[in-house]
Amino acid sequence: MQSAANSTGDMRIRPTRRIGIVLIVMYGMIYTGIAALFGVSYTEIGTTTASIVQGILVPVGVGGALLTGFTVWAGWWRPIWQRTAPGIPRVMWIIPTLLVGISLLRAFDVAWASLSAAYIGVLILGVLLIGYSEELLARGVQVLCARSAGMSEFGVLIYTSAVFGAMHAINAANGQSIGQTAIQVALTALIGAWLFVALRVSGVLIVPIVLHAVWDVMLLPPAPDPDALVRFGGAINIAVLICNLMLVGIVLWAWNQRSRFTSQ
Repeated sequence: MQSAANSTGDMRIRPTRRIGIVLIVMYGMIYTGIAALFGVSYTEIGTTTASIVQGILVPVGVGGALLTGFTVWAGWWRPIWQRTAPGIPRVMWIIPTLLVGISLLRAFDVAWASLSAAYIGVLILGVLLIGYSEELLARGVQVLCARSAGMSEFGVLIYTSAVFGAMHAINAANGQSIGQTAIQVALTALIGAWLFVALRVSGVLIVPIVLHAVWDVMLLPPAPDPDALVRFGGAINIAVLICNLMLVGIVLWAWNQRSRFTSQ
C-alpha cells in the first residue's frame, strides 16, 4: 500500500524530518513570543476568558494560519488531508473511544455551572484551534515527513508521538515548572500514540483533531470539584493510557509485518 507521501510530483518542497522539526521550532517560537507579548504565562491559561484569548486564540491562531499557508504553498496540503485506507484493524476504534471516555470522566473535575457562557464559547473555539493546529503539525506534517523518509508505520508511531510530546517542552519557557513540563511531555507523547491510532483507523485527520479538542476542553477550565471520582481519576487515566499504549504497540508491530510505507 502506498501513502500520499509517495506522490511528491506536485510538491514544491519534498517533506523531510528535518523540515518537520524546523516547523515545530518555528511554531513554538511564534506561540511563545505572542503569549509573552500579552504577558500570559502557561499556568494562567484557562483561568479567565481573557487568558484563553491571549494565550490560545491569538498565538495558536497565528501559528496555525502560518502553518496552513506553508503546507498549501509547499504542496503538502492535499496529501495531508487525503483519505487513506485504514492501516490497522477496525477493532482499534476502541482506542479513540476510550480517549473520549476518559475525557468525559474528567468532566466531573469541572464546576461547569460557575463558568459564563462567554468563557465556554471562547474555550470551545480555543480548543478547536489547538486541535486543528497541533494535529496539522503532528499527525499531518510530521506523519507526512516520517513516511517520506521510508519509516515503517510502527516507526512513524514512535517518532511522531515522541515529537508531539517534545513539542510541549516549550511550556517550560512560558511559566510552567520543569517537573510539571517533564510529566506533561511524557503523558502527551502517550496521548499522541492514541491520536495516531485514531488517524490510522479512520484514515482522516479530522478525527484526531476532534479528539484532541475534546481532550483539551476538559483540561483547561478551573474550579475542580472535590469528588471521590476525581481523586482517583488521575491514576485511572494514567493506567488506561499506559495499558492501551502497550496494546497499540503490539497491534502495530504485528501489522508492520505486512504493511510498510516507503517513499519514491
